[in-house]
Amino acid sequence: MPVPRAILTLCFATLSAAWAVAGQTPTPLAPLPEVDGRPASRPLLPVTLSSLEERLFADASDGVLDDHSLLAAALVAGGMDDAEAIDRYEERLDAVVDQWRESTTLSDSAKERAQAVFEFMHGRLLRGGYRLEATDLAIVLEKGQFNCVSASLLFCHLAGRCGLDARGLELPGHAMSRLHFGNETVEVESTCPRWFRLTADPRRRAELVEKTTGFRHDVHGPLTDCREVSGVALIATIYYNRGVDLLTQHRYAEAVESNTKALWLDPSSVTARGNLLATLNNWAIAEGAAGHFNEAVGLLRAGMTVEANFKTFHANFVHVHRQWIKALRRRGQFEQLCSVLSAAQRDLPDEPWFAEALLDAYHRWASTLLAAEQIDGAFTVLDAARRLGCDDARAARMEIDEVGRYAAWLAEQGRGSTALRVLDRALQRHPNASRLARSRRAILSEQGPAARGGAEPELGQSWGGEHFISDFSEETTSEGSGEGVSLL
Repeated sequence: MPVPRAILTLCFATLSAAWAVAGQTPTPLAPLPEVDGRPASRPLLPVTLSSLEERLFADASDGVLDDHSLLAAALVAGGMDDAEAIDRYEERLDAVVDQWRESTTLSDSAKERAQAVFEFMHGRLLRGGYRLEATDLAIVLEKGQFNCVSASLLFCHLAGRCGLDARGLELPGHAMSRLHFGNETVEVESTCPRWFRLTADPRRRAELVEKTTGFRHDVHGPLTDCREVSGVALIATIYYNRGVDLLTQHRYAEAVESNTKALWLDPSSVTARGNLLATLNNWAIAEGAAGHFNEAVGLLRAGMTVEANFKTFHANFVHVHRQWIKALRRRGQFEQLCSVLSAAQRDLPDEPWFAEALLDAYHRWASTLLAAEQIDGAFTVLDAARRLGCDDARAARMEIDEVGRYAAWLAEQGRGSTALRVLDRALQRHPNASRLARSRRAILSEQGPAARGGAEPELGQSWGGEHFISDFSEETTSEGSGEGVSLL
């Protein structure tokens, strides 16, 4: 959203009057060395870029921002799609910086210059206090609210304008800055206004940072679990933070796009990758709970293309399919049920549950067709079940049990000749099935010749009595009692 001109004018006029530290024109630094690789050549998942994002991502493709300042790039990443508004931000901030340089003498000491920039930033710019959600640089400049990402990014921008070598520093769940002074490096906690003044009191530093951000510094030594990142990767953290906020609001599609853009700019970001996986997973669970099973499975498939070995995706892939087949079975949509399970088995061939569930689905389908006296169709489905090749002995046993129960039901209804035809057909498929042979002999013994010639309805006609209902075991297709595994 464009920032009203009156607010910008007031903001920068206040800054101009208050900025009481200035300096000499610094000697330009050589380009910073590459710190953590280049952006990916393409995104992991499809995303839509605004016109300004297209320019930003093209500029960042070599890992260096040539056509964007850090501030302009941050505003685009924050969601601003008004080039004139961005120009106004830059022009006004440039004017403030130029005035500062002309009116004040900076120390020749790079460390003292860094402290002056840092303390001015906090004394005049970051006066709105720490806010976890304040990633957008527009909010920083309008209201003075900040978080670890926006404060670090603003400090790097201002420090760079003053000839200092400042870079981003990524830690698990936190962001800082790092200054390079020749062979020496100094970590800067950008959210702590007294950071430079507490150099001799690391414990007090840690207490203040923890009180503000919840992040605890190691007071006993240098940071170890951290990653120095380029300006492009710092911009990626804006997209990542936006993704976190969107996920907590259950705006899943936007969160996926935001994290995908973060990983496009910074493929090495473990945090952005983890949040992308969590977003896809939680979105799939929400879609499954709403009965949108095809969408849920599609999201989990997309997740497995990003991270094939993510076990939570596998668990929820099975969970959603349990929900889906239960719904399809309740509606009697067995053809779609078998198609769904066949596709799932191709996706996860090492998951035994899909093979068991598919075999069960075919036999439930055959049972339904037998109950409707569509015997030819039932045997066609049983043929398909035999072609699965997952467990020939078990498939044969299930078929024999199914046909045996159906034949017994037919005999009880006084339809011995039909029962015999069904048994004869099954015995052609399973000539050694002693159960079927015994059933055939029993029917012949009880019915006698009438069993062959009695008047019965033609197959496919409605039978006046109750329908045969299989009591097929649920053992191999238990629905499970738990919900899908969500990630926070």
